[in-house]
Amino acid sequence: MEPIDRKFKFLAVNPCKARDAIYTDKDGFIFLAKDKYCITALNAYLGALRNDVLVSEAQIKGVELLIERVRNYQELYGMKVPDVNGYSEIEVVTKSNEQRR
Repeated sequence: MEPIDRKFKFLAVNPCKARDAIYTDKDGFIFLAKDKYCITALNAYLGALRNDVLVSEAQIKGVELLIERVRNYQELYGMKVPDVNGYSEIEVVTKSNEQRR
């Protein structure tokens, strides 16, 4: 399967889990805290979580706190309109998705 995130390659570790705790651009994507619309996206996600009876209060509280941390980051360091720069980045990000078989 192709990577989910084409713009960033990353390796993330969830230290709270003993197994399957490593994630990459093949199964996730990154929003940067400086992204002007990061909080907008997180608020939409939070709204969906609140409307799902299967989602725990801990998950909702965690996202609320994440939004607060991003807001604090943006107040300290500013925001940036998201962009794709340079021919090679544009080519990678806008390439057609692979067809599912």
